[in-house]
Amino acid sequence: LMKETDLFAVFSTVALQSAIQKVKTIPVVFTYVANPFIAGAGKSETDHLPNVTGVYTMGPYKEMAELLAAQFPGFRRVGTLFCPSEPNSAWNKDTFSTEAAKHGIEVITVPASSSTELNDAVAALTADRIDAIVQIIDNLSSAAFPAIAQAAEKNRIPLFAFESAFVKEGAILSLSRDYQDAGRETAHKAALIMRGESAATIPISPPGSIRKVLSINNAAFFGISISDELLRTAVDENGREFSIRQLPSAE
Repeated sequence: LMKETDLFAVFSTVALQSAIQKVKTIPVVFTYVANPFIAGAGKSETDHLPNVTGVYTMGPYKEMAELLAAQFPGFRRVGTLFCPSEPNSAWNKDTFSTEAAKHGIEVITVPASSSTELNDAVAALTADRIDAIVQIIDNLSSAAFPAIAQAAEKNRIPLFAFESAFVKEGAILSLSRDYQDAGRETAHKAALIMRGESAATIPISPPGSIRKVLSINNAAFFGISISDELLRTAVDENGREFSIRQLPSAE
């Protein structure tokens, strides 16, 4: 198979890790990987293995911190759950905490290593006088998001997420990487290599766009006002743009 292959396209962190171990000279282009640096693809977007490049779909933590600071300046303490045994989760938690701190936002973190610990972790988080829950991405919290949403609803704590589907489950707003763009940009990198460019010269990168999904009904439930600017730059749970009739009155 190796002798007959010009390029490997891999999908998922596990597939990338396997390719890194087994493929040393043939170009590897990856996508649907949250954190290629933890997976061993390199140290940075430009300092990576010479035969590996691709598009990663890490949560837009910097952009979420900027949005919270600009649109919800009253949020000074936000909370999130993380899984200590999951490297991506710990990295995501630290990344979001660092970005939020740049805007004077403190991130309260509570660990949960298994589904049996989750209810206690959610209870501890909601009891800690936080202004909002901003749930980072990891396998445990993704599977248990309905329980997180239920606790947020019970305690009237606004909920934000990094996966679009979670807006239908109770989040006010999500910021997520656009997977269609990720696929398109991955194909572009693969095409460059097939035309003769070296993978070593092609930076690893996230998708160029971020999907912003907003529920005005969920915002109303939590008593959160949504600005005209936010409505104009977001779509609703069904992917539709908000009409002018839905915008708040200027009076």
